[in-house]
Amino acid sequence: METKRPILTDADIASLLARHKTLPRDWRKRLHARSKPTYGHIRNELVIKDNKEIFSIKSRQNSNNPLDFSIVLMFTNGSNHRYIILRCNGIHPSEHTNRWEKLKRLPNHTFSPCFHIHKATQRYQEEGLRIEGYAEPTENYSDFHTALDHFMEISGFYDPGDEDTNLRLFGSTI
Repeated sequence: METKRPILTDADIASLLARHKTLPRDWRKRLHARSKPTYGHIRNELVIKDNKEIFSIKSRQNSNNPLDFSIVLMFTNGSNHRYIILRCNGIHPSEHTNRWEKLKRLPNHTFSPCFHIHKATQRYQEEGLRIEGYAEPTENYSDFHTALDHFMEISGFYDPGDEDTNLRLFGSTI
């Protein structure tokens, strides 16, 4: 019998993002997407285990439109409950609606196709919506490669081969 997935609080989510997660030295090579033509996308996944917890980075890029992509941070806790914590998206054809904000009749709940970042929130889980349903437009990246760099910066990943970036992000090397 599967147990109900516990709700992550906003503090839990912030803590997961802030946690220093060490990338394998060959992470760029391992995360370089491989083609799966039946889906019309290039996809790949990198899994990082930390004790009983698992962080997965999943990437997907449209084979015909390289600006239509998604880079996802998934967290699996020790009880095998999976959560999408963060998603950096490219420009896909449809507009985005923040459903919780729409339900609450808040202004500006919808935005046109653009680069955007989905963030896990406690309120979306409590409302029974997708944990990462909330999104904000961003100008912090302009293609898949700059999105991947930004994703690594805001996700707390440590690259043992990139001391300059580690000093900037963490104040010192680990």
